[in-house]
Amino acid sequence: MASPLMRRLLRGGIMALIIKVGAAGFQFLMFLMLARAMGKAEYGLFGFGFSLATLLAVGGSFGQRMLSLRFLGIYASEDKPLLAAGVIRNGFRIVVGGTAVVSLLCALVLPVFKPGLDIGFLLLTGVFAIILALAEYFSFVLRSYGGMTLSLAPRDVIWRALVTLAALPFAFGLLPQMNAAWGMVMITVLLFICIFGQTLMHAATRPHALLRAPAQYEHKRWLQAAWGLWGTSFVQIAAPNLTIVILGLLLSPEETGPVFAALRIAALLNLFLLAANMVASPLISRFYHEKKFADLQRTCTAIAVLSSVTAGLIFVLLMFEGRFFLNLFGPGFAMAHPELVIVAAAYVVNTLTGPTSALLELSGHERAAFRMITITNVIAMAAMPFATWSFGSVGAACCLAFSIIGWNVQAVVYARRNVGVDPSVFGLFYKGRGA
Repeated sequence: MASPLMRRLLRGGIMALIIKVGAAGFQFLMFLMLARAMGKAEYGLFGFGFSLATLLAVGGSFGQRMLSLRFLGIYASEDKPLLAAGVIRNGFRIVVGGTAVVSLLCALVLPVFKPGLDIGFLLLTGVFAIILALAEYFSFVLRSYGGMTLSLAPRDVIWRALVTLAALPFAFGLLPQMNAAWGMVMITVLLFICIFGQTLMHAATRPHALLRAPAQYEHKRWLQAAWGLWGTSFVQIAAPNLTIVILGLLLSPEETGPVFAALRIAALLNLFLLAANMVASPLISRFYHEKKFADLQRTCTAIAVLSSVTAGLIFVLLMFEGRFFLNLFGPGFAMAHPELVIVAAAYVVNTLTGPTSALLELSGHERAAFRMITITNVIAMAAMPFATWSFGSVGAACCLAFSIIGWNVQAVVYARRNVGVDPSVFGLFYKGRGA
C-alpha cells in the first residue's frame, strides 16, 4: 500500500496533470487568437519577442526558481522560517534585477545584428520578460508549499484564458488588427494582474513578506547551488526559443510567424510525456532509491509506451491535416507545414525515448544529463544560422529536431549502461537490473 506521502505526491502530480492538459488547450487558443488578431507579419514579430522574453526570463532568473524549490523544502524540514523568508526575498530581488539587466543589454545589442529592429519593442519585450520571470518564480515558490492549483492555475490557465478573450474582438474583425507592440502590452498587463492576485493568496509571497518581514540569509550557500540549477533550467528551454529568435534575426517576420505557430502546435506532442513525468516522478525517485529496479523499469516503459502512442496518433493527424490547423492561424500559415512535420517527428522520438530527463535527474546523474543537453544544443544552435542561410526555416527546423532527438538517444544509451534501466519503449525487451 502506498504511504501517505506517496499518495500526497501522486495527488499533486495528478492535479498538475489536469491543469497542464487544460493549459495546453488554452495555450493553443491563445496563440491562435493572437495570430488572427495580428496577421502574419506582426505575429512573426510578436513570436520573436515572446521567444526572446522566455529566454530572458530564464536566463535573468539565474537559477532562483529551482533554488527556492530546493531550499524551501530544506528549511521547512529544519524549521527555519527566517531562512525560508530570506531565500524567497533574495530570489525575488535577483529575478527582477537580473532579468531587467539582461533585457536592457539585449535591447541595446540586438539592433546591431538586425538594423531596423525597434528598440521600443525590445524594451516592451524586456518588461514582459520581467513579469514572466516573476510568474515562473512565484509558481515554484508556491509549489514548495504544496499548492499545485495556486502555483500553476494563474499563469497556465487564467492568464491564457484572459488573453484569448481579450484578443477575440481583434481576431473576428470587431476591432482593427493590433500590432505586435500592443499584443505585448496586452499579455504583459494581464499576466501582471494574474500574478499580483496570486501573490496575495499566500503569506510567503505577499508584499510585506517580500520587502519588510524579518529574514535571514545564506548567500554563499545559495550562490554555490544557483549556477548549476541555472545552467540546467536554461539549456532545457533554449532550443525551441532560440530557434525563433535566430529566425527573427535572419528572416522576415512574414516567414517567422508561421514557423512560430508550427512550433507551438508541434510542442503539444510533448505534453503527454511532460504530464506523465509529473505524475510518475515521485514513483521513479522512490523505486530507484529503494532499489526496486523491476518496478522502475515498468514505470518508465509504461510512460514511454502511453505517451508515444498518443503522440504518434497526433503526428499522423498533423502529417495529413497539419495545413488545416496552420490555416486556423490565418492565411499563409500553411507554408510552415514541412517545419511542423519535422519538429513533430522529433517530439515523437522524444516520447519514444521515455522519461530520460526525469530518470537521470532523480537517480543522481543530473550532471551527465546537463552535459548531454548542453553539447547537443550548442552543436544544433551553432549550425542553425548556416542551415537557415542555406535551406531557410526548414534548415532551422532540422537543427531543432537534432537537438531534441540527439540528447534523448544519448540519454537512453547512458541510462542502460549506468542506471541499468531502459526508459524507452525498447524497455519492453530490455534485460537489465530489473530483470
